[in-house]
Amino acid sequence: MFRKRKGQAALEFLMTYGWAILIIFIMIGALVYFGVFNPTKLTPERCAAEIGFECNEWDVTNSRIQVRLINHKGVGLNNVAMLGVSSINFVNPPVCTVLNTSWGQDGSEMIDCTGTSIFGDISGDKAKISFKLEYKPNRGTFKKEFETELFGTIR
Repeated sequence: MFRKRKGQAALEFLMTYGWAILIIFIMIGALVYFGVFNPTKLTPERCAAEIGFECNEWDVTNSRIQVRLINHKGVGLNNVAMLGVSSINFVNPPVCTVLNTSWGQDGSEMIDCTGTSIFGDISGDKAKISFKLEYKPNRGTFKKEFETELFGTIR
């Protein structure tokens, strides 16, 4: 009989704290849902390119996205072209072009994307944008692909 009371006390202890923890999680979930805690506002802006390329600077607005890339491959690049751009934040996907299709060794070139109301009405939030490009090295015969990922604030 004494053992049953120990088990009951332990169960009551766990249930009381279990309900308290559940209520705390629900409150935190509600605060995140209503935007009080927005983790994307706390994360820094960044641009990551494949090895051999560097994101130098970028600008994201609701009508234009620009990214400057530097070629550190050690050779010049020819026939540089956009294969695609994607983001879960796009309302109206932009049209992207590479401003110069021949990149010199250690030269920087711009990716330019234009459109109208690309992100809708989320100015001030951050967006994750992926660019896929292809190129042919000056001393090569085959085309190669690379990706660049941008996480920036929409102005």
